[in-house]
Amino acid sequence: MGVYLSDLRRRTLSDPWGRPIGRLDDLIARGGGDEPPVLVGVRARRGRAEIILPVDAVALHDAPVPRLIPVDTIVAQGSVQRGAGDLLLGRDVLDRQVIDLRGRRVVRADDVLLAENTGWWRVTGVTTGPRAVLRRLLPWRLRPHTAGTDACLLAWADLALLPRLVHDAVEPVDGRPLVALQPADLARIAAAVSIRQAAALLAALDDAQAAATLAVLGPGRRVTLVGTLMGSMGAPRLAAILGQMPPTSAGALLADLAPEAATALLRRLEPSVAAPLHARLAYPRVSVGGAMTAAVILVPAWPPIGVQGRCPSISSGDVAPARRSSSRLSQPSSYPAC
Repeated sequence: MGVYLSDLRRRTLSDPWGRPIGRLDDLIARGGGDEPPVLVGVRARRGRAEIILPVDAVALHDAPVPRLIPVDTIVAQGSVQRGAGDLLLGRDVLDRQVIDLRGRRVVRADDVLLAENTGWWRVTGVTTGPRAVLRRLLPWRLRPHTAGTDACLLAWADLALLPRLVHDAVEPVDGRPLVALQPADLARIAAAVSIRQAAALLAALDDAQAAATLAVLGPGRRVTLVGTLMGSMGAPRLAAILGQMPPTSAGALLADLAPEAATALLRRLEPSVAAPLHARLAYPRVSVGGAMTAAVILVPAWPPIGVQGRCPSISSGDVAPARRSSSRLSQPSSYPAC
Protein backbone atom coordinates (compact mmCIF):
# COMPACT_ATOMS: atom_id res chain seq x y z
CA MET A 1 0.00 0.00 0.00
CA GLY A 2 1.25 3.48 -0.81
CA VAL A 3 1.71 6.64 1.20
CA TYR A 4 -0.57 9.65 0.99
CA LEU A 5 0.92 13.10 0.60
CA SER A 6 -1.39 14.48 3.28
CA ASP A 7 0.20 12.04 5.78
CA LEU A 8 3.68 13.35 5.04
CA ARG A 9 3.23 17.09 4.87
CA ARG A 10 3.99 19.10 7.99
CA ARG A 11 5.61 16.06 9.63
CA THR A 12 8.66 16.71 11.77
CA LEU A 13 11.93 15.70 10.18
CA SER A 14 14.63 14.44 12.49
CA ASP A 15 18.24 13.45 12.09
CA PRO A 16 19.44 9.88 12.83
CA TRP A 17 19.74 10.78 16.53
CA GLY A 18 16.13 11.95 16.80
CA ARG A 19 16.83 15.68 16.86
CA PRO A 20 14.28 17.70 14.87
CA ILE A 21 15.67 19.63 11.92
CA GLY A 22 12.45 21.07 10.50
CA ARG A 23 9.06 20.20 9.07
CA LEU A 24 8.40 18.57 5.74
CA ASP A 25 6.82 21.20 3.51
CA ASP A 26 6.53 19.51 0.12
CA LEU A 27 7.78 16.75 -2.17
CA ILE A 28 9.54 17.40 -5.47
CA ALA A 29 8.59 15.15 -8.40
CA ARG A 30 10.09 15.06 -11.87
CA GLY A 31 8.09 13.95 -14.89
CA GLY A 32 9.34 11.14 -17.07
CA GLY A 33 7.34 11.44 -20.30
CA ASP A 34 4.69 8.72 -20.33
CA GLU A 35 5.85 7.38 -16.96
CA PRO A 36 4.43 8.70 -13.66
CA PRO A 37 6.56 11.40 -12.02
CA VAL A 38 9.43 10.22 -9.82
CA LEU A 39 10.19 11.74 -6.43
CA VAL A 40 13.60 13.40 -6.52
CA GLY A 41 13.61 15.60 -3.44
CA VAL A 42 12.03 16.73 -0.20
CA ARG A 43 11.53 20.37 0.73
CA ALA A 44 11.58 21.12 4.45
CA ARG A 45 11.38 24.36 6.38
CA ARG A 46 13.11 25.38 9.55
CA GLY A 47 11.67 28.70 10.53
CA ARG A 48 11.97 30.81 7.40
CA ALA A 49 14.88 28.80 6.03
CA GLU A 50 14.27 26.29 3.24
CA ILE A 51 16.06 22.93 3.23
CA ILE A 52 16.18 20.78 0.09
CA LEU A 53 17.02 17.11 0.62
CA PRO A 54 17.36 14.36 -1.98
CA VAL A 55 14.70 11.72 -1.62
CA ASP A 56 17.41 9.09 -1.01
CA ALA A 57 18.31 10.88 2.21
CA VAL A 58 14.82 10.36 3.63
CA ALA A 59 13.39 7.01 4.69
CA LEU A 60 9.78 6.73 3.55
CA HIS A 61 8.03 3.67 5.00
CA ASP A 62 4.67 2.12 4.16
CA ALA A 63 4.20 1.28 7.82
CA PRO A 64 0.93 2.15 9.58
CA VAL A 65 2.72 5.28 10.82
CA PRO A 66 4.93 6.68 8.03
CA ARG A 67 8.20 8.04 9.37
CA LEU A 68 10.67 10.42 7.80
CA ILE A 69 14.26 9.94 8.98
CA PRO A 70 16.98 11.77 7.02
CA VAL A 71 20.09 9.69 6.62
CA ASP A 72 22.31 12.72 6.13
CA THR A 73 21.17 16.28 6.60
CA ILE A 74 24.03 18.73 6.27
CA VAL A 75 25.76 17.11 3.29
CA ALA A 76 22.50 16.61 1.39
CA GLN A 77 21.49 20.28 1.48
CA GLY A 78 21.62 21.89 -1.94
CA SER A 79 22.31 18.61 -3.74
CA VAL A 80 18.94 18.67 -5.53
CA GLN A 81 18.67 21.08 -8.43
CA ARG A 82 15.04 21.83 -9.25
CA GLY A 83 14.22 21.80 -12.94
CA ALA A 84 11.73 23.98 -14.75
CA GLY A 85 9.31 21.08 -15.23
CA ASP A 86 9.50 19.72 -11.69
CA LEU A 87 6.31 19.53 -9.64
CA LEU A 88 5.86 20.50 -6.03
CA LEU A 89 3.12 18.00 -5.27
CA GLY A 90 1.57 20.00 -2.47
CA ARG A 91 1.56 23.24 -4.41
CA ASP A 92 0.99 22.05 -7.98
CA VAL A 93 -1.27 18.98 -7.59
CA LEU A 94 -2.98 18.80 -4.19
CA ASP A 95 -6.43 20.48 -4.12
CA ARG A 96 -6.11 21.35 -7.79
CA GLN A 97 -8.69 20.82 -10.51
CA VAL A 98 -7.71 18.04 -12.91
CA ILE A 99 -9.33 16.51 -15.98
CA ASP A 100 -10.41 12.89 -15.65
CA LEU A 101 -9.56 11.66 -19.15
CA ARG A 102 -11.55 8.44 -18.74
CA GLY A 103 -14.60 9.98 -17.11
CA ARG A 104 -14.32 13.09 -19.32
CA ARG A 105 -15.03 15.47 -16.47
CA VAL A 106 -13.35 17.93 -14.14
CA VAL A 107 -12.57 16.67 -10.62
CA ARG A 108 -10.48 17.85 -7.69
CA ALA A 109 -7.30 16.15 -6.51
CA ASP A 110 -8.15 15.70 -2.81
CA ASP A 111 -4.97 13.75 -2.09
CA VAL A 112 -1.90 12.36 -3.87
CA LEU A 113 -0.92 8.69 -3.60
CA LEU A 114 2.76 7.67 -3.69
CA ALA A 115 4.18 4.17 -4.09
CA GLU A 116 7.61 2.60 -4.35
CA ASN A 117 8.29 0.77 -7.59
CA THR A 118 11.63 -0.75 -8.68
CA GLY A 119 13.51 1.27 -6.10
CA TRP A 120 11.88 4.59 -7.05
CA TRP A 121 9.08 6.48 -5.36
CA ARG A 122 6.52 7.46 -7.97
CA VAL A 123 3.26 9.38 -8.04
CA THR A 124 0.65 6.66 -8.54
CA GLY A 125 -2.29 9.03 -8.95
CA VAL A 126 -4.72 11.23 -7.06
CA THR A 127 -7.74 10.36 -4.95
CA THR A 128 -11.03 12.18 -5.32
CA GLY A 129 -14.41 12.12 -3.68
CA PRO A 130 -15.91 12.53 -0.20
CA ARG A 131 -13.93 9.69 1.37
CA ALA A 132 -10.64 11.27 0.35
CA VAL A 133 -11.76 14.56 1.92
CA LEU A 134 -12.96 12.78 5.07
CA ARG A 135 -9.64 11.01 5.41
CA ARG A 136 -7.79 14.32 5.53
CA LEU A 137 -10.19 15.63 8.18
CA LEU A 138 -9.61 12.68 10.51
CA PRO A 139 -6.96 12.86 13.24
CA TRP A 140 -3.59 11.77 11.92
CA ARG A 141 -3.42 8.55 13.98
CA LEU A 142 -6.79 7.38 12.63
CA ARG A 143 -6.02 7.95 8.97
CA PRO A 144 -4.20 4.67 8.17
CA HIS A 145 -7.32 2.64 9.04
CA THR A 146 -9.12 4.09 6.00
CA ALA A 147 -6.19 4.37 3.63
CA GLY A 148 -7.09 3.12 0.16
CA THR A 149 -10.49 1.66 1.10
CA ASP A 150 -13.19 3.34 -0.96
CA ALA A 151 -11.46 6.48 -2.17
CA CYS A 152 -11.73 6.97 -5.92
CA LEU A 153 -8.21 6.61 -7.30
CA LEU A 154 -7.45 8.36 -10.57
CA ALA A 155 -4.26 7.03 -12.13
CA TRP A 156 -1.69 9.60 -13.18
CA ALA A 157 -1.87 8.45 -16.80
CA ASP A 158 -5.62 9.14 -16.81
CA LEU A 159 -5.49 12.77 -15.70
CA ALA A 160 -4.44 16.14 -17.06
CA LEU A 161 -3.73 19.19 -14.93
CA LEU A 162 -5.93 22.21 -15.53
CA PRO A 163 -4.11 25.53 -15.89
CA ARG A 164 -3.90 27.85 -12.89
CA LEU A 165 -3.72 31.61 -12.61
CA VAL A 166 -0.21 32.57 -11.44
CA HIS A 167 0.73 36.24 -11.09
CA ASP A 168 -2.16 37.33 -13.36
CA ALA A 169 -0.99 34.89 -16.04
CA VAL A 170 -2.37 31.46 -16.91
CA GLU A 171 -0.02 28.50 -16.89
CA PRO A 172 0.54 26.76 -20.23
CA VAL A 173 -1.24 23.45 -20.78
CA ASP A 174 0.18 20.23 -22.18
CA GLY A 175 -2.25 19.41 -24.97
CA ARG A 176 -0.99 15.87 -25.62
CA PRO A 177 -3.31 14.14 -23.10
CA LEU A 178 -6.30 16.03 -24.56
CA VAL A 179 -5.96 14.54 -28.04
CA ALA A 180 -8.05 11.50 -27.07
CA LEU A 181 -11.05 13.62 -26.01
CA GLN A 182 -13.95 14.28 -28.35
CA PRO A 183 -14.98 17.89 -29.17
CA ALA A 184 -18.20 17.48 -27.17
CA ASP A 185 -16.18 16.38 -24.11
CA LEU A 186 -13.78 19.32 -24.50
CA ALA A 187 -16.70 21.72 -24.87
CA ARG A 188 -18.29 20.38 -21.69
CA ILE A 189 -15.00 20.79 -19.82
CA ALA A 190 -14.51 24.30 -21.22
CA ALA A 191 -17.99 25.23 -19.99
CA ALA A 192 -17.26 23.90 -16.47
CA VAL A 193 -14.05 25.89 -15.80
CA SER A 194 -13.23 29.57 -15.73
CA ILE A 195 -13.03 31.48 -18.99
CA ARG A 196 -9.25 31.92 -18.75
CA GLN A 197 -8.75 28.22 -18.07
CA ALA A 198 -10.94 27.40 -21.07
CA ALA A 199 -8.88 29.76 -23.24
CA ALA A 200 -5.66 28.05 -22.13
CA LEU A 201 -7.17 24.64 -22.94
CA LEU A 202 -8.17 25.67 -26.46
CA ALA A 203 -4.78 27.29 -27.05
CA ALA A 204 -3.14 23.92 -26.28
CA LEU A 205 -5.18 22.11 -28.97
CA ASP A 206 -4.36 21.98 -32.65
CA ASP A 207 -6.43 24.14 -35.00
CA ALA A 208 -8.77 21.36 -36.17
CA GLN A 209 -9.58 20.14 -32.64
CA ALA A 210 -10.02 23.69 -31.35
CA ALA A 211 -12.36 24.51 -34.25
CA ALA A 212 -14.48 21.41 -33.63
CA THR A 213 -14.70 22.31 -29.93
CA LEU A 214 -15.78 25.88 -30.64
CA ALA A 215 -18.40 24.61 -33.10
CA VAL A 216 -20.25 22.62 -30.41
CA LEU A 217 -19.78 25.13 -27.58
CA GLY A 218 -22.77 27.16 -26.44
CA PRO A 219 -23.18 30.53 -28.22
CA GLY A 220 -22.82 32.70 -25.12
CA ARG A 221 -19.78 30.88 -23.79
CA ARG A 222 -18.25 30.78 -27.26
CA VAL A 223 -18.42 34.55 -27.77
CA THR A 224 -16.88 35.26 -24.38
CA LEU A 225 -14.17 32.68 -25.01
CA VAL A 226 -13.30 34.10 -28.43
CA GLY A 227 -12.98 37.57 -26.90
CA THR A 228 -10.46 36.17 -24.40
CA LEU A 229 -8.61 34.25 -27.12
CA MET A 230 -8.26 37.42 -29.19
CA GLY A 231 -6.11 38.87 -26.43
CA SER A 232 -4.20 35.71 -25.51
CA MET A 233 -3.40 33.94 -28.79
CA GLY A 234 -3.96 36.83 -31.22
CA ALA A 235 -6.04 37.25 -34.36
CA PRO A 236 -3.82 35.20 -36.75
CA ARG A 237 -4.11 31.94 -34.78
CA LEU A 238 -7.80 32.55 -34.07
CA ALA A 239 -8.45 33.17 -37.76
CA ALA A 240 -6.74 29.87 -38.58
CA ILE A 241 -9.07 28.11 -36.14
CA LEU A 242 -12.08 29.93 -37.60
CA GLY A 243 -11.10 28.74 -41.07
CA GLN A 244 -11.34 25.12 -39.85
CA MET A 245 -14.89 25.54 -38.51
CA PRO A 246 -17.97 24.56 -40.53
CA PRO A 247 -19.31 27.61 -42.44
CA THR A 248 -22.58 27.61 -40.51
CA SER A 249 -20.83 27.65 -37.12
CA ALA A 250 -18.22 30.17 -38.26
CA GLY A 251 -20.90 32.49 -39.63
CA ALA A 252 -22.95 32.26 -36.45
CA LEU A 253 -19.85 33.05 -34.39
CA LEU A 254 -18.95 36.08 -36.50
CA ALA A 255 -22.53 37.34 -36.32
CA ASP A 256 -22.39 37.27 -32.51
CA LEU A 257 -19.06 39.11 -32.30
CA ALA A 258 -18.62 42.85 -32.28
CA PRO A 259 -18.28 44.24 -35.85
CA GLU A 260 -14.67 45.30 -35.25
CA ALA A 261 -13.65 41.83 -34.04
CA ALA A 262 -15.51 40.08 -36.87
CA THR A 263 -13.87 42.35 -39.46
CA ALA A 264 -10.40 41.75 -38.01
CA LEU A 265 -10.88 37.99 -38.29
CA LEU A 266 -12.35 38.10 -41.79
CA ARG A 267 -9.38 40.07 -43.07
CA ARG A 268 -7.02 37.30 -42.05
CA LEU A 269 -8.99 34.50 -43.71
CA GLU A 270 -8.34 33.14 -47.17
CA PRO A 271 -10.59 34.84 -49.78
CA SER A 272 -12.26 31.54 -50.64
CA VAL A 273 -13.19 31.06 -46.97
CA ALA A 274 -14.07 34.69 -46.23
CA ALA A 275 -16.36 35.23 -49.25
CA PRO A 276 -19.26 32.97 -48.15
CA LEU A 277 -18.94 34.27 -44.59
CA HIS A 278 -19.21 37.85 -45.86
CA ALA A 279 -22.35 36.84 -47.74
CA ARG A 280 -23.89 35.33 -44.61
CA LEU A 281 -23.26 38.46 -42.55
CA ALA A 282 -25.30 40.51 -45.02
CA TYR A 283 -28.47 38.77 -43.76
CA PRO A 284 -30.02 38.69 -40.29
CA ARG A 285 -28.97 35.60 -38.39
CA VAL A 286 -32.56 34.36 -37.95
CA SER A 287 -33.33 34.70 -41.65
CA VAL A 288 -32.93 32.10 -44.37
CA GLY A 289 -29.95 33.98 -45.76
CA GLY A 290 -28.27 33.94 -42.37
CA ALA A 291 -28.62 30.16 -42.19
CA MET A 292 -27.45 29.40 -45.73
CA THR A 293 -24.41 27.29 -46.36
CA ALA A 294 -22.07 26.83 -49.28
CA ALA A 295 -22.04 23.06 -48.87
CA VAL A 296 -23.43 20.96 -51.72
CA ILE A 297 -26.64 19.08 -50.91
CA LEU A 298 -27.35 15.87 -52.80
CA VAL A 299 -31.07 15.15 -53.25
CA PRO A 300 -32.04 11.54 -54.04
CA ALA A 301 -34.18 10.80 -57.11
CA TRP A 302 -37.88 11.53 -56.60
CA PRO A 303 -40.31 8.59 -56.47
CA PRO A 304 -43.08 8.62 -59.08
CA ILE A 305 -45.77 11.08 -58.04
CA GLY A 306 -48.52 9.83 -60.36
CA VAL A 307 -49.98 6.59 -61.62
CA GLN A 308 -50.24 5.87 -65.39
CA GLY A 309 -49.40 9.42 -66.30
CA ARG A 310 -52.07 10.96 -64.07
CA CYS A 311 -51.57 12.87 -60.83
CA PRO A 312 -53.01 11.21 -57.74
CA SER A 313 -56.45 12.47 -56.87
CA ILE A 314 -56.94 14.50 -53.71
CA SER A 315 -60.01 13.82 -51.67
CA SER A 316 -61.82 16.42 -49.59
CA GLY A 317 -60.08 15.22 -46.44
CA ASP A 318 -56.58 15.55 -47.84
CA VAL A 319 -54.40 18.61 -47.79
CA ALA A 320 -52.94 19.71 -51.08
CA PRO A 321 -49.12 19.70 -51.08
CA ALA A 322 -47.30 23.02 -51.33
CA ARG A 323 -46.18 23.97 -54.83
CA ARG A 324 -42.48 23.76 -55.49
CA SER A 325 -40.80 26.67 -57.16
CA SER A 326 -39.59 25.74 -60.64
CA SER A 327 -36.70 28.19 -60.27
CA ARG A 328 -35.01 26.06 -57.57
CA LEU A 329 -36.08 22.48 -58.34
CA SER A 330 -37.14 20.90 -61.61
CA GLN A 331 -38.82 17.54 -61.93
CA PRO A 332 -37.09 14.84 -63.98
CA SER A 333 -38.50 14.60 -67.47
CA SER A 334 -39.23 10.88 -67.06
CA TYR A 335 -41.87 11.57 -64.41
CA PRO A 336 -45.30 12.95 -65.37
CA ALA A 337 -45.89 16.56 -64.34
CA CYS A 338 -49.00 17.63 -62.48
